[in-house]
This record gives sequence, structure tokens and C-alpha cells, in this order.
Amino acid sequence: GGGGGALPAGAMPVVQLDAGRRSANVSVELPAFWFGSERFNVTLVDDGGTARGGRNTSDVRAWELVVESVNHAPSFALAATTVQVNEGATLDSALLVNVSAGSPTGNEDGQALFFTVRCAIAHDGDNASSVWAADPAAAASSLAGGQPP
Repeated sequence: GGGGGALPAGAMPVVQLDAGRRSANVSVELPAFWFGSERFNVTLVDDGGTARGGRNTSDVRAWELVVESVNHAPSFALAATTVQVNEGATLDSALLVNVSAGSPTGNEDGQALFFTVRCAIAHDGDNASSVWAADPAAAASSLAGGQPP
């Protein structure tokens, strides 16, 4: 499977026969960020024994668990929450750090990343979200060579 190889032994299915003995629930607790597929063979065994040529085990049935990967939210941190510069200066600082495409397994590392920056405070009655925004295409080209969606 992807996202970490084979399904870990601790994630093996647990089967619980229902009270009416006509069906069984199967549950599997999957590890975070695991995706891929795994095949399982299932047999049913009774306690009737095998004396006089009897069979206490059903035929094998196989089923496959397919876990689809999902896109995880990208993340980043701020190196500082306040940056001071002198009037007329240009800010050129690694303020946005620990940038991640989302998955710690690395399967999302090929995704294009770009930042959108907007002023949080309205100026002169303008709508705060429309005052200023970074050019996402420029940011994308500096990070991963991609274009925003």
C-alpha cells in the first residue's frame, strides 16, 4: 500500500459475528496518512470438529480493502508575528517557514504551492480583502514553478 507500505499488523481487521449469526461486522482502524490496498483471506471455523471426515472450516473467501488518498491541507509557520523595518526600506525576510504540501509521508510534495496575502485591516473604507493581494502566480513560480488553480 501507499502512504507507508503494507498495512501494519496492528491495523488488521477485527470481525464481530452479529447476534443472529447471519452476518459479521468487519472493522479496521487505519493509521493516519495510510492509503493503498490490502487483500485479505477469510475463513469461517466452527467448533464441530473433524471426526469421521467432517470439516470445520469453510472455503477461503478473499476481499480487498482499498483506501483512497486524500489531499491534506498545506501548512506553514510564521518566523515572527511582528516585523519592524525603517521607513522606505524593503522587507526581504524568510518570514514564512516550515512550508509543507500537507502529508508527512511526502506523497503530496509534487503539488504546486502558492501564498495569497491580503491586508487584514481596511484602509480608507475599502474592503479589507480587496485592498491588496500578492500575485499568486509570482508566489507559485518562486515556490514550485506552478500556477494557482
